Amino acid sequence: MIGTSHRFPLRNAAAIVLASTVASTGALAGAKDESAAEWLAPKWFNEWHDGLANKGLNFGATYIADNIANVSGGVKRGAIHFGRLDLSVDADLDKLVGWAGGRFYANAFVIYGQGLSRNYVMNLATISEIEALPDQRLYNAYFEQSFFGDRLNIRAGQQAADVEFFDSQTDDLFINGTFGWPAIKASNLPAGGPAPPIAVPGIRMWVIGQVRFNYDIDIGGRPLAGNFTPGAWKHYGSFDSQRFTAEGLSIADPGGSGVPARLRGNYGIFAVIEQVLYRPPEVKDNTTSASLPGVTAFGRIAYSPPDRNLIDLYVDGGIGFVGFTPGRPLDRFGVAMAYMRISNTARNLDIDTQAFTGIQSPVRSNETLIEMIYEAHIKPGWLIAPYFQYVFRPSGGIPNPNDPTGVSRIGDAAVFGVTTTIRY
Repeated sequence: MIGTSHRFPLRNAAAIVLASTVASTGALAGAKDESAAEWLAPKWFNEWHDGLANKGLNFGATYIADNIANVSGGVKRGAIHFGRLDLSVDADLDKLVGWAGGRFYANAFVIYGQGLSRNYVMNLATISEIEALPDQRLYNAYFEQSFFGDRLNIRAGQQAADVEFFDSQTDDLFINGTFGWPAIKASNLPAGGPAPPIAVPGIRMWVIGQVRFNYDIDIGGRPLAGNFTPGAWKHYGSFDSQRFTAEGLSIADPGGSGVPARLRGNYGIFAVIEQVLYRPPEVKDNTTSASLPGVTAFGRIAYSPPDRNLIDLYVDGGIGFVGFTPGRPLDRFGVAMAYMRISNTARNLDIDTQAFTGIQSPVRSNETLIEMIYEAHIKPGWLIAPYFQYVFRPSGGIPNPNDPTGVSRIGDAAVFGVTTTIRY
């Protein structure tokens, strides 16, 4: 199976993953990197765990719970609870066996509950990054070899695309799944991520690469870090046409088979920019870490061919603030927005549907969302984050399944949520 949606890995596929970095990025610091070990586990267990980590074998666990309510729009109103437990092992092969630059990493998820996007809103960009079908699944399992002082890293195995690629540090503040791996992907990889990866016939190789350029710019007489990361991906499988059958008829044509034509191959190009806008004078670390006190911003853009992709253009951006709440130096808050354009080919299929059915059903255009979030540091390794999201034109403006006439679209959705994270 192949999956490039947010929080879903490449499964049982041949994959080549390349990343090149110019100048290293400093280690993250702050609340999101803390461990709850001191107050969550007994001292003897922490000492045993830390002893293994010092020898190169580190075990970790992260629990995330979401409580979300859709108060207007979508297909129905209501509140739900769901969660995910992430168990990981990280092996430093240099410490363990003397293999310089070698590393093995694996983690698995235990997921429970139903998702708000799938059952209440029916939008493309999943409201919560942890939304998925209840399951136990291997997420990452790869070997990594670093070269030239960690400037070039090559990984072989199963890896989720959002871990390393098309990513910024500022977007990690936000809850919506699109701020991890954006909701732009092939037509037979469900947009937004509510559905699991599906099988793709034929050759199943997916290649992705990017190059990161780090730089400093002078703002207010102080050099502040930024980076620019262009990249691209290529998929060698087959993908459904967004409009035509193999016979060249519209999929909506009742005289045709209604089965989409299979198109060979797919690709995408993307770019990310991230910039520190402010650091207090006492912060000497000049990196783009979004956990340090100050203000950081990001922007991302991606394009894929419209004939085989539901979304051909994706744009998002946001800004994050750390250390601005009196007496709470580790708390963060931010606002972000994302825009997903429905491809012209898919829009033309909607027009075809109108012509063949005689019903003036909605023609999809775009899905746009706004998220505002406040992340509170309760104690080491424990974060609670209330947030609000507003989704304009869920799924681009598809017909509302509750309207028997098929004329009205799904209403814009207003969502309130609280996510809890505990990390060991």
